[in-house]
Amino acid sequence: MECIVTQFNWSSLSFTQKFLDLAVLVAALAISSWVSNPGLGNLSEASQLALVAKLCFLIILLVGWNLCLSSLALYGSRRLARWRDDFADVMRTVGLCMLTLAALAQVFDWDGVTKGLLLTFWLLASI
Repeated sequence: MECIVTQFNWSSLSFTQKFLDLAVLVAALAISSWVSNPGLGNLSEASQLALVAKLCFLIILLVGWNLCLSSLALYGSRRLARWRDDFADVMRTVGLCMLTLAALAQVFDWDGVTKGLLLTFWLLASI
């Protein structure tokens, strides 16, 4: 039985891959923020306005990461590509996502994003 990949199947497959990659990026951010700042999870003293600002930061970050994943043609056909090319594309994408995180942390003046968090995020997201 021959399986023919139609345009709809390919687009739903790339959507699923992108969704899973975004989930991995969010998990890497959560783990790296927990490792870098173990006391950060204590929300009893945080005000509601600070929580809204952090939620806006995370939503804008997800949109930025989605643009990063889409802009580097990571989900195109790779049948003839060497593994080094795939590896380089993944490293470039993770680096761009890390730069997006650092830039948004500067714009939102979020002190929770430290150099240690960025390094841990890069290592976890690259795996």
